[in-house]
Amino acid sequence: MRATGLISLALAGATFNMASAKIVTQCVQSNVFAMTWDDGPAQYTKQLLDILSQKDVKVTFHVVTRYLTDPNVQSLIRQIANAGHLIGLRAEASWNLLSMSDEQITSGIVRQAGVLARFIG
Repeated sequence: MRATGLISLALAGATFNMASAKIVTQCVQSNVFAMTWDDGPAQYTKQLLDILSQKDVKVTFHVVTRYLTDPNVQSLIRQIANAGHLIGLRAEASWNLLSMSDEQITSGIVRQAGVLARFIG
């Protein structure tokens, strides 16, 4: 099956195991809606986290993984995870999903998830 959209993975610990990742595709509670923030962390992520905390709201952050080696980005993503928000992985801008095989797409997502899992702990 070819990946056509965002795949959200809730990473439970520092060691990543694709079999244990929770794949979220829909809300499961009535009268609840989902909110996502994409392409971050960004300039206002810390302020957004403060507001979400004050309002006791949980969201999904779809992070840009090309900056995962930046300690500041890692710190923000740790804050996101520690606050109980979901972290979603997204296809990178350089990926051409129409020309990639299922194995290439899966490999890219697993690689991204592995990097996240190493520092979220």
